Amino acid sequence: MLNKNKLSDISTKKIENGELENVIPEFYKLRTVVENTDWHNNQNVFDHTLNVMKELEKIFKLNFLKNKKLKVKITHILNSRIEKYSCKELLFFAALMHDIAKTKTIQIIDNNRTSCPEHEIKGSSKFEKIASRFDLSKNEISFIKEIIKTHGIPHITINIKKDKNTILKDFEEIKNQYPKVYLEIILLAMADTLGSDLRKNLPDEFKFRIDIYKEILNSWI
Repeated sequence: MLNKNKLSDISTKKIENGELENVIPEFYKLRTVVENTDWHNNQNVFDHTLNVMKELEKIFKLNFLKNKKLKVKITHILNSRIEKYSCKELLFFAALMHDIAKTKTIQIIDNNRTSCPEHEIKGSSKFEKIASRFDLSKNEISFIKEIIKTHGIPHITINIKKDKNTILKDFEEIKNQYPKVYLEIILLAMADTLGSDLRKNLPDEFKFRIDIYKEILNSWI
């Protein structure tokens, strides 16, 4: 493909209007993938992903940060460029792609509940084929792949039965292990939670998780 697609072509409005179906048909197939878990009330992955992207756009405003200097600092990180594209633009694309492998990984378990084991790893691999349609460098592709591959780690790290300080220490280990994408996976995990049905199903757990993310971001060094 000589004329590759640009990330600036991607918006939630264009996706909803079907304008990108020829570019990323794999994403539109997510309409047929319906999840039934504590996080999703028979919600299809297409709709969930759009919710996540819209929540991420709100998060990018950083209105939950208490310190203006911190807001400037995190904004600077998000606006920094890997090569052609900023971390913010690449994260937004990663949000679009974060559940792309659920068409292949969804399983029905007990009482019509669903599970998508290893969708993060398989999604990272699947994304690489899709990435060739866009004007991304190798470094930018690697950056997005790492976000997709690790986006589930914050979710499994937070356990409402655990002491909050223990959880925050666990996140410090994640930061040390994935320093290049740590901010991005925290922001994506927050958007992923906000874009789910967890608020309705388990409101206490929802609040606990969002409060953890806000605390991490408000103490950013």
